[in-house]
Amino acid sequence: MDVNALYDFERKEGMIVKYPIKMVSIVHIEKLKMFYAGIMAGFKHLKTELDSLPVVRNGLGYNPEFYNRVLNEMRKNAIVGLFHLWLRELQHFLAIGGDVINKNKNVFLNKGHEFILGLFANERELAPIIYILEKYGCLTNVIKHGLGNSFEKLSDEFLYEPDEYKESIVIDGETYDSSVAEAPFVLQSHIDELYSATIEFWEKVPETFVVDCDILLKKNVR
Repeated sequence: MDVNALYDFERKEGMIVKYPIKMVSIVHIEKLKMFYAGIMAGFKHLKTELDSLPVVRNGLGYNPEFYNRVLNEMRKNAIVGLFHLWLRELQHFLAIGGDVINKNKNVFLNKGHEFILGLFANERELAPIIYILEKYGCLTNVIKHGLGNSFEKLSDEFLYEPDEYKESIVIDGETYDSSVAEAPFVLQSHIDELYSATIEFWEKVPETFVVDCDILLKKNVR
């Protein structure tokens, strides 16, 4: 925004909101670290727990193929949980934080990740982080809602089944790669990339972040 607006004394009171955003970064980083630690603990014991399941007569019990399906689905859930933890904490801070009380800030609570990230578009240090967060925001929407606008924007890296999820099967003496997980495909490296981006976002946000609620309201008109 134009910093000169801060000195426009004819503007309505409370339309310029300054957020001491760096002051809350430590709290949000600690929450993300705890969430990530919980995810990793769950993955560590996944195969052991699946191995302990009884094989029932209808054949729906655990088998090696089922492990890959469950692993991919759990990784998807980890992406959704991690992304929304970062996004909702930021939305909540923007809605109730700042140096003035302004009901217009409530708009942050129902705005998606593209709108929220757009607020930081002019922060050079955040540019590569925003790119990563936008990618995983798109993936999160696809995981939650399936085919739609976000699917058309989805990175190809989530659409091609990695070797980790393939099982070799033999039919009539021929060996085939069996697809045992359902797209989109999520690897541990994806979870780590998103986690690092959320941490780095809070580490690199500006000391003070300013929002012009006049512009915010105009953007909110559809």
